[in-house]
Amino acid sequence: MASLKIKETVFPNGHISIVKTLSKIGYTYYLKKDYNLAFNYPQKCMTMRENLFSDIHDINLVSALEYFSLVLIKQQKYDDALTYLMHPLHLAQTLLPFGHEDITDCSTNIGIVYREMGDYIKAFEYFEKASNNDDINPTKPSPIRLARNYENMGICLYDHGDDENGLKYRMKAARLINQTTPRSQHADWIDTIGNVFSDKKLFDNALECYLISLNMKLECLLEDHVDIAESFMYLGDVYNEKVNVEKEEYKFKAQSYYERALLIYQKWNHSNTVYIFNCIGGIYENIHEYRIAVEYYGKSLEMAEKYYPSNESVQQIYKNNIPRVELVLNQLIEKDE
Repeated sequence: MASLKIKETVFPNGHISIVKTLSKIGYTYYLKKDYNLAFNYPQKCMTMRENLFSDIHDINLVSALEYFSLVLIKQQKYDDALTYLMHPLHLAQTLLPFGHEDITDCSTNIGIVYREMGDYIKAFEYFEKASNNDDINPTKPSPIRLARNYENMGICLYDHGDDENGLKYRMKAARLINQTTPRSQHADWIDTIGNVFSDKKLFDNALECYLISLNMKLECLLEDHVDIAESFMYLGDVYNEKVNVEKEEYKFKAQSYYERALLIYQKWNHSNTVYIFNCIGGIYENIHEYRIAVEYYGKSLEMAEKYYPSNESVQQIYKNNIPRVELVLNQLIEKDE
């Protein structure tokens, strides 16, 4: 703050030194996700707009104006965001060589704005420009940058209704992320892609994503971390679904992953134990091990009462399984007698 006051005293209104300081202060609030406060600083620059735009030869304006646009995107002021993005894109294309990452970033952010506005055709156009610009970058872009391009194009196509091609781009993104140093946030990213494939019943692609994510988590997290349990749960879910359309043997793989998830969730008293107990109970019911199924369903209900004490509708979901299986079990007992 003291630095800003000094520069406002020394430099004329609209000087790039003031802009850069405002940008740094605002960016700090941006990282804290305090977008209202973050916007106060670029808002001060609104009065400098003509001065800023007239200094066409100052490349520092690219990052400054691009940052302002990001805050405007968070504020859902998309028309203003486009204004602040089109100028740095033109500036970057004028002053920087083709392939420069600033050109890619500007094109990407413009694509994000159009996507948020629901103009998927225009959004894809700019995402594609960003990807093409990276292709001619003499310094090979990182796999993460390339993955973001594919992910953006994939989401855009998917939201526009082209599921098949959208998912192809997103699968390319997941495989590129797999080439990077394992990080938990990258694993979470791949999980979101895997979830889409799982929802679309594309189980092989979902499994590939979840296994990539699991391997990343195993390398960068403690072995009993709940995020690892989540990966085991996702894998169990996919194999459980594959039983219905492919091989019966997948139920045992599902059970194995569920049990590994359960060990971690129980250690941390996690509410997902409710779901896991229920899933394992379902597997035993499907293989006609009704006594064991009732046992697991009972544990599921017990955990539901523990974690959702005031939610009777949730408890009822798990409670309904027990009498159904007990009825079948009693019928079998009577038949044997």
